[in-house]
Amino acid sequence: LVSIVGFMIAISTMNMVIHYLSLFFMTQASVAYVVFVTWVLNTFSQSQLKRAAAIALINSMATCGNIGGL
Repeated sequence: LVSIVGFMIAISTMNMVIHYLSLFFMTQASVAYVVFVTWVLNTFSQSQLKRAAAIALINSMATCGNIGGL
């Protein structure tokens, strides 16, 4: 959600300071993905099958945003 706000700010203004601030908000999407994958790797350590399924599910859900154009 923070990255969506960053993209909206970048589209709506031409002020360079605000535009630069919006770049910080835009990068939060990739940071959240890395934190979430790290959490999954540490949480699902019971069996290799559960871990592989969880990583595949997280990767497929993360790609849906790129397909939708967000």
